[in-house]
Amino acid sequence: MARNAHTIHYAIASACDTILMTDLGSLDLPSLSIMSLHFRDAMELARPKASFVRTGDFKGAIEPFTLSR
Repeated sequence: MARNAHTIHYAIASACDTILMTDLGSLDLPSLSIMSLHFRDAMELARPKASFVRTGDFKGAIEPFTLSR
């Protein structure tokens, strides 16, 4: 019987015929992929004025506003 389970517990339990969990138990299944929203195309339509300063080659917080996908 499980109270709180995570992805590894779920993977092990998938081989079982019966899985029991307490009434207030929880199952944490985080997403395997992350989707980012990009606003460049919307910004081109709305034409807001923005100014960005980049320092270095690393990705930064402005990427959703400069990339279309």
